[in-house]
Amino acid sequence: MHFNAKPRETRATDPDIINWLSEFSFVDRARALLDIEPANYMVARNGLVGASILKDTDAIVAFSTILLKRFPNMLKPGNWVKA
Repeated sequence: MHFNAKPRETRATDPDIINWLSEFSFVDRARALLDIEPANYMVARNGLVGASILKDTDAIVAFSTILLKRFPNMLKPGNWVKA
């Protein structure tokens, strides 16, 4: 199970995804992996998506902060993955 297997428009309300994220401790695992690999964009991005689905405001802020610190241009069109 992973949230990318579901259509984007239904992920946030899909009970299977919400339960899986909770039972798997997805947000905590993403944070732990970022402690080991702080520059891992995919982990930070997926952590943000998972936190958003779970409506975990603290984690949303934490993952957003990580992404913006590591990729300060990510909000500029065409530059979002450049460090």
